[in-house]
Amino acid sequence: MRAASLREKAADYLRLARGLSAHSPTRRHLLVMAERLERQAEDLDKEFVDVGGAWAKIDEGNAVGGTLTANPAGVAGGG
Repeated sequence: MRAASLREKAADYLRLARGLSAHSPTRRHLLVMAERLERQAEDLDKEFVDVGGAWAKIDEGNAVGGTLTANPAGVAGGG
């Protein structure tokens, strides 16, 4: 949901920028801000996919009776 709100804000900035003169420094600033918000939304989407993939691997290991260890070898109870 956070990525969606960032995209909505970026769309608002683009809409405002379109109403300004092409030579307006405010227009350029709004365009830059919109681009940054879009990148942040993409980063959040990628982070969500990465975390979801990690959970899927853990679930898969548990489903087949496998074990997944997060402790490095040599740590008590790990590896």
